[in-house]
Amino acid sequence: MKFSSSFTTTNLQFCNRTVQNIVTPSFKQSILDTLFKRFSFVINQKRYQSFQKKQETKITNHLLTTVSGGSDYVLFLTTDPKTLVSLSILIDCSIQSNHDYPKMVILHTRFSRELYSDTLFIGKLNRDIQKQWSFIIGDILIHRGMTVTDNLLQRLQLLKTIFTTHYQEDSVLQTLPFLLKRYFNVNEYQTVCDTYIPSLPYKTIGFFFCPISYGSKPLFYFFKKPIPFNVQLKLNSSTSMTVTKQENHSHTQSTKPTQSTTMIRKTATSSNPKKLSSLLRAKTTILCYLKPTSTLEIYKLLVTKNQKLKKIGYAHISNLSMNQQIKEQFQSGEVTKIVVGCSYNSQFSKWSPESIEPFSKKVISWSSYQDLRINH
Repeated sequence: MKFSSSFTTTNLQFCNRTVQNIVTPSFKQSILDTLFKRFSFVINQKRYQSFQKKQETKITNHLLTTVSGGSDYVLFLTTDPKTLVSLSILIDCSIQSNHDYPKMVILHTRFSRELYSDTLFIGKLNRDIQKQWSFIIGDILIHRGMTVTDNLLQRLQLLKTIFTTHYQEDSVLQTLPFLLKRYFNVNEYQTVCDTYIPSLPYKTIGFFFCPISYGSKPLFYFFKKPIPFNVQLKLNSSTSMTVTKQENHSHTQSTKPTQSTTMIRKTATSSNPKKLSSLLRAKTTILCYLKPTSTLEIYKLLVTKNQKLKKIGYAHISNLSMNQQIKEQFQSGEVTKIVVGCSYNSQFSKWSPESIEPFSKKVISWSSYQDLRINH
């Protein structure tokens, strides 16, 4: 298909949609040349360093973010020099064997016109447990034809400004939703591990410790096993880290440390998620209150007990659509809690909201919630 006089495309099934795949080698080369010659950006260059134990005391001037599975991609907003048509090109950061160029597909996006004068976002193409795709954007490297040399905090603010005032989401037009990666202060480990990671609808494979200052690569702390469940991570007085993972397997994992995992200690606990799952009747649905916490997109679930509210845990929001619906409920700032219908997600050992119910509906009581458990 002749998408443009500059290049040819073919139909490609991509992220559950049909997109235009660029197949003209000369055009692909021109894109890579632009990124390298003008901005010194190499598409398949490694952009992180592996975390070493000796660096534990040097992460105070860093921000923490989680690393999901999926593939590294960049989104390049540019303009076809021949037709002056605005282009959004999603580029794979790896080059497959027997190929000379990375995959490049055309996405339909609605950014402000000025951003198509060469803007580059870097992120991950990710599929959640509901098999819904998203592009999780973690940084901006080029903005309107200029390399961004601001510090990380300024770059994150720029991303927020772009997606607040210079971007219009169109769920019908665009191929997949764009999400902005969340960053945390280093001293928020416990919140990240206890509430944020278990709330994600996909597995976490590690942490990035990202330097706030410009010019240094993030430090990648890789989990030996992807973590979809509760993680407890503590920072001791000497700022060394210990990760304790609650196992969700029936067999015991080896706790023998290796050179690359001397910071990790795995322990089996009595609160095994599979055991907890077996205590709940199949296909149980409950109504409970859902309230925001001080951490963005982390919600706690509550039931009634003696005319008061008692927390039963944190919600696991398993799809992007429900996450958006919940966010809209609290956008006005006037609503403090809502009623949701939840089912138990045995994989994540958490309750997952599946519907938003009228506030007049009666939520489950603590005693009734306790009755869901089968007596041994």
